[in-house]
Amino acid sequence: MRACLAVTLATVCLALCSCGWRVTGDPEAEAAFVESLRKVVRGHGEISQFDLAEATTFDWSVAYVFRPYASEEVVNKAVGTKVDSRGLHHRDDINLLIFAKNSEVVLTVEVSRGVCDFVHPAKDTHFRVANGSAQFQVTKDDADHCVAKPVNGIQDEHGGPGPARQGGSRVDNEDRPV
Repeated sequence: MRACLAVTLATVCLALCSCGWRVTGDPEAEAAFVESLRKVVRGHGEISQFDLAEATTFDWSVAYVFRPYASEEVVNKAVGTKVDSRGLHHRDDINLLIFAKNSEVVLTVEVSRGVCDFVHPAKDTHFRVANGSAQFQVTKDDADHCVAKPVNGIQDEHGGPGPARQGGSRVDNEDRPV
């Protein structure tokens, strides 16, 4: 019986991997990140800044932040591989954060907008930030919810700093994997 179960599980994993899907769901790691983020945000007072790396305990080079209603196609194109977009295309209660290193997804996390709502004034569906320069300004809305906005601007379509870029955090919306 155990051998049959092991073979079935291995077959399912092999089938998922061969289709290009990456198994990045780690409920414990997701919960730990969200709790750490909650502590970081609360520890920074009414209006302040935090670095996304303060809430992580794992190695990553880039984080993709997807806003509510981003389509699966937008998510996959931005990350550069098929990922589980968690039904984001019809949800307004979460932001989806996908952390990657060397073009490999490290962790995919649903962050309730009640914990922290990641927004970018110039980007509707998504943006990305690089580790080491992922600074966010934290404010509170009328319901005392955290709103996090990237501190600095975006790259223009030529890959260089655009007019909104002011040093510090590298944030862009280009659909290219890192």
